Amino acid sequence: MLLFPLLVACASDAEPVAPVHERKHHARTPDPVEADDDVAEGPPPLPSGNRVPLVRKVKLEPAKPDVSRPITATVDAVDPEGGKLEVDLQWMVDTRPVADGKDGTLDLGDYQRGSTVQLRVRATDSAGDVTEYTTDPVTIGNADPRFKVAPADIKRIDGLRLEAEDPDGDEVTFRIEGAPPGVTLDPRGVLHYQGAEEGAGGSYRLKIFAEDAHGGHARMELPLDISPGSKAAKPAAGAQ
Repeated sequence: MLLFPLLVACASDAEPVAPVHERKHHARTPDPVEADDDVAEGPPPLPSGNRVPLVRKVKLEPAKPDVSRPITATVDAVDPEGGKLEVDLQWMVDTRPVADGKDGTLDLGDYQRGSTVQLRVRATDSAGDVTEYTTDPVTIGNADPRFKVAPADIKRIDGLRLEAEDPDGDEVTFRIEGAPPGVTLDPRGVLHYQGAEEGAGGSYRLKIFAEDAHGGHARMELPLDISPGSKAAKPAAGAQ
């Protein structure tokens, strides 16, 4: 048995299928087995007496890929005869083969939201018999925006310009929740605080959201301690 793990970023589990081998003989679909179980009986031997390789499972991760991270494959292939296998991987984007990812990892940064990704597995045994399996297509989804500044680096909020980047290149907008009295966000994405001498002060958790037009979002929380009569709000310790 050969367990061929490949570390690459979507999850699509492929159950065993009838192999397509170069010696054109019929092969039945093997019974499913778990990765740690004994090998299934598999297809009947070829006229040569050799049984073709089995591709038992192909797993792609993450389950919902996007352009901000790679997609990774784990392949479980076995030789029913107990011999060694040569396993070749071919990624396809929008059904077209791509040159990258021969090690099982495909960087999606060069592709676009909405494209589909598949993996073709080709297992060859020492006798030259071949089994091929191709996963179902998985669609590259929307990537969330990312703030350019960490909460711990924010020293005060008055005049703070919010900035975020979107891996898909989308425009990002901002909004706030839980703001204390006097905190506002202007259309340019700049926070302002105008306190009052009679202000009671208090502790608040300011939530800041960065959002794109496709449902992607990022959230940052700033705990604020405002002294009575304060005219400038500063983040408290423990910003997230």
